[in-house]
Amino acid sequence: MGRRARLLHVAWDAVRARAGGADAIASRTDRRLAEMLAHARRTPFYRRHWRGIPESAGLTDLPPVAKVEWVDGFDESVTDPAITREAVWQYMQDRARVGQPWLDRYSVCRSSGVAGKKSLFVADQDAMDVYWALWLTRGWMSWLGLRGAARLGRRGGRVAAVIATNSHYASAAMVRRPSPLGAFANVRSSTLSIHKSASRIARALDYWQPAALVGYPTVLDSLAVEQLAGRLSLDIVLAVSVSEWVEPAARARIESAFGCPLFDSYAASEFLSLGFECPEGWLHVNADWVVLEPVDEEFRPVPPGETSHTALVTNLANRTQPVIRHDLGDRVIVRPDPCPCGSPLPAVHVEGRKYDTLIYRNGDREVTVMALALITLLTSVPGIEPGYQIVQTAEDVLSFRMRFSREADATWAEVVSRVRSHLRARGLPHVSVELSPIPPRRDPRTGKLRKIWSEVPVSVP
Repeated sequence: MGRRARLLHVAWDAVRARAGGADAIASRTDRRLAEMLAHARRTPFYRRHWRGIPESAGLTDLPPVAKVEWVDGFDESVTDPAITREAVWQYMQDRARVGQPWLDRYSVCRSSGVAGKKSLFVADQDAMDVYWALWLTRGWMSWLGLRGAARLGRRGGRVAAVIATNSHYASAAMVRRPSPLGAFANVRSSTLSIHKSASRIARALDYWQPAALVGYPTVLDSLAVEQLAGRLSLDIVLAVSVSEWVEPAARARIESAFGCPLFDSYAASEFLSLGFECPEGWLHVNADWVVLEPVDEEFRPVPPGETSHTALVTNLANRTQPVIRHDLGDRVIVRPDPCPCGSPLPAVHVEGRKYDTLIYRNGDREVTVMALALITLLTSVPGIEPGYQIVQTAEDVLSFRMRFSREADATWAEVVSRVRSHLRARGLPHVSVELSPIPPRRDPRTGKLRKIWSEVPVSVP
């Protein structure tokens, strides 16, 4: 079966599975999971990792895989002897080949190193076809509908992606890979580097006039500011966010500026099409091709409706480098009731990374300060420019990197009042709130604007 024929086959199966409801999804999951576990047992990595565990064991009986284990065991985790960590890493040094197939058949990407480790991932052509098919059917076609697809076509079908292009990150591996739809689709997609200034990106977009825009939410937000200020003039049908959480205020600004809906996507290096947002604002996990397990600190299942400590991911598509119960690091909440949108796929909210949680002390007790809580506090404060950052710089200090669009003193006073009230309610009146002299800035490697983090040394599993 040729690649285009396989893509259509997988896409049609994805449509049929969703139409068939929960039972159709579950039957595919069970079959693919059994096949993947049997396949993974042939690799040295999982033979060692699952030593002493009977082959009849189910998924939840298997130990999770920590990032450090994945890094150290790369050469034993792949099924093609031509793939080695050294060979993949050497290939990744050539930035001109970001998104291009390696050895003419593999897609490679790396993590951004949130946990201090650089994990490498290799996906085969069959897995990439699954990712593409899910993006097309449950992402783009679901978001656009027939009317939106027709509008996209009338506008020339051009799609622009504003992402980090300076290394082999997951978003670049997906967006810059040659389309399986052929040259027609390739010439209608353009990738712009996030490392350029907003004004340069705006000029390039004005020239090319895409019909759809893909990018990090903070980037789309900065372009929305340009559009509202009259320095950008785009007529787009759809905006799609990748890689970062979308703040409500940013979503409202983007949709207002461009006059179109913004839909979020959920992807990771372990699986490039984890889920897609529905009109109800929930991310629906592609559970017939990937298993997402919300768990607590002891890797025990977390019930629907509760925030997990992390999530484990199992890829049912990629046989070149099986990913089984990999610690993703995301805090997620599974919707406990059926989603009103009608999708039978599990619905989740992603609350952020477990490494983004701030931990302070009240005597002998640890107190967790959640990123989402702090961000929500500031959503309605007027005068804060988009792109602020929150950093725990010491055991008793919370620092804000901010710019203000008006009345800086009054705006900062409102920030301090709200944050101190929140900290007092959590038993942390001793934590000081400071305005940092350091302006907000993106990671120089990934181009992402990390929202919140701690600079206090902690042990990371």
